[in-house]
Amino acid sequence: AQNTASQVLLDSVRMLQSAMGPNKSLFETTLKAVHGVISNVVSYPDEEQFKTIRKSNPRFHSDVGQHPGAIGCLFAVGFRERYEENETLLVLQEPNVMEEYEEWKEWMDQAALIKKRLDS
Repeated sequence: AQNTASQVLLDSVRMLQSAMGPNKSLFETTLKAVHGVISNVVSYPDEEQFKTIRKSNPRFHSDVGQHPGAIGCLFAVGFRERYEENETLLVLQEPNVMEEYEEWKEWMDQAALIKKRLDS
């Protein structure tokens, strides 16, 4: 699973970079926003507020959602689309820490690794 998540991240970053073309500033700003989402999940794993994102949120759409590849970076750590009450959400799908600790630990280690890759 680790190689798959890493490959999804790499492919998504490449897609994002390709879509931005010569606009390096926009690429860096978008990657910084993606990093912020992933950083919050890794730094505050018990905070439910960081595990659900409304795709219709204007700031999210502006910073992340409208850019090809950016949402793929979030998919790499386990976010998935869900439709609820006439809107599309990105919801973090993670193993249950109480019932599947080893799987959760592996998922958290992978998320931390992805965060670290985005740090640089």
